[in-house]
Amino acid sequence: MKTTFDKRKLIYYLFLLLYLFLISIDFKNIIGFNSIDELMYITWDRSFVEATSVGISASHFTWAYYISNLYVYSTYLPTYVSVLFFFYCFKHFYIKTNCSILQMFLMLSQPSILFFSQTYLRDFTLISFMMCLISLLSITNRNKIWYIITFICLSFLFILRPYVGIFIIISFILSISKLSKFKLYRLFPILFISVGLIIYFNSNMMDMYKNLVISYESINNFGLLGFDSSNLDDFKVTLTFLFNWFFYWNTYSLFGIDAIMKLIFVYDSSLMILFLLSVIIKFRKKIFILDRAYRFCLFMILSSFVIGSFESGLATVLRHKLVLIPCLYYLFFKVNKVVFKTKNIEI
Repeated sequence: MKTTFDKRKLIYYLFLLLYLFLISIDFKNIIGFNSIDELMYITWDRSFVEATSVGISASHFTWAYYISNLYVYSTYLPTYVSVLFFFYCFKHFYIKTNCSILQMFLMLSQPSILFFSQTYLRDFTLISFMMCLISLLSITNRNKIWYIITFICLSFLFILRPYVGIFIIISFILSISKLSKFKLYRLFPILFISVGLIIYFNSNMMDMYKNLVISYESINNFGLLGFDSSNLDDFKVTLTFLFNWFFYWNTYSLFGIDAIMKLIFVYDSSLMILFLLSVIIKFRKKIFILDRAYRFCLFMILSSFVIGSFESGLATVLRHKLVLIPCLYYLFFKVNKVVFKTKNIEI
């Protein structure tokens, strides 16, 4: 008797075992990764009042409280929980969006996703909630449970990273079917360039943007274009706002790495910028009108042009954009129609 076995399940469970295996061998310490944020999370012992009094955000407090309480039981427990939750969300994502084997393999083998799955940082959990949200938006029959789970996803995305959460909520609202006829995406290039010109010609806006970028991450360079923060002019600041998005997605290149190990992130970045350009060039108006998940993901990718304009550190960018990666994959495979292909094997 012949039965069918979905190849996607095989990919799913093989990668689940791989992620869990890497945690068990302490892969993060093997490659020598450490983070000040991680140290803060696992040693957290402050109350909310104490945290806010020294400038710790509610987002950092929430995550630190969660991680530190799990860490007490086992150093591996926080990462095991994060990975299991990720794969729970990924299962819904690949089923609801009908992912192809290729899409699953590329997502689960992407170096930045695989790497940050081993850490105590928030970004890996953010990508899980984003996959869950896209899965929910792919459902056409919605009931009370749908609205409750959607609200929970939006809430956690906002709590864990508020400034990105604002864009997620705006994109969620703009993706409502009643608004699709207005084709609001057409306004984005005009608004984005207009803001860039306002920054250039308005000294108050210039100073505000400059201060936001500098305060976002205290390093020598301003933005991702390589400008020195101590030697800035209005033109350089404006260029950073208008073109930082390219290096936000194309984070590492062959000409900008200082270690052989970073070559793997060159592949990661090249894949992302290729997907991004393809999504923009191959935009499908018909899919935009019919598919709410497509609309939401498109607005999120357009939001990344603004979100990325405040970034200055390459390593930080690599993890900050994780939350947007499911959106990029969904759009890319949707417009290329690979997302609809699933194959079974007879045994």
